[in-house]
Amino acid sequence: MRSNSFTDKGIIIRRFPISEFDMLLIIFSKYHGKIKATARGVRRITSRRSGHVDLFNVVNFQVNKKGDWLTLNEANVEESFDNIRQDKDLMVEVYHIAELIHILLADDDKQPRIFDMTLDILGKLDKSINKSVENGLNSRLLAQIRDYEIDLLRVLGYWSDDMFKEDYPTSVSERKEYHMKLIEGIAERKFKSYKTLEG
Repeated sequence: MRSNSFTDKGIIIRRFPISEFDMLLIIFSKYHGKIKATARGVRRITSRRSGHVDLFNVVNFQVNKKGDWLTLNEANVEESFDNIRQDKDLMVEVYHIAELIHILLADDDKQPRIFDMTLDILGKLDKSINKSVENGLNSRLLAQIRDYEIDLLRVLGYWSDDMFKEDYPTSVSERKEYHMKLIEGIAERKFKSYKTLEG
């Protein structure tokens, strides 16, 4: 069976243990879309690659393709968003963004524009120093996340300003509820990140 490899840049949006030492990664890559790759040996204590495949890392990676199976050969961290990892409210939003990508995008659907948009919003979250002690993240940052959702839906063909202008809410909290009802209707399933992590 023919074997080949390719390199790309991607965001690790999901990862699951599949054996004592191996992990299955779901990577949203810039030029190959959402892919699944086996990272062999990364659960070993001595593995030098384990830190490179942490959830939400942006990595430059190489995978080997054999038939329908992808195996991670190499991964080097480009960005780890350390500030996000220190803030529970920011982490909730990043889990939500990852869930959007995971559910709304088909495997192997090449979406470089959405990749760049996602990298941009993650960078804004990581650089934000606008936390409100009373109310969690402030309204400006939450508005940026709602705008990301609209842009994502627009690129995927689910959003037109003319379709929703009449009953579209103006407050950030109402926009969140409005978007979630729309997105869950499109996906025909409930999203878990907000309910699980905020609950």
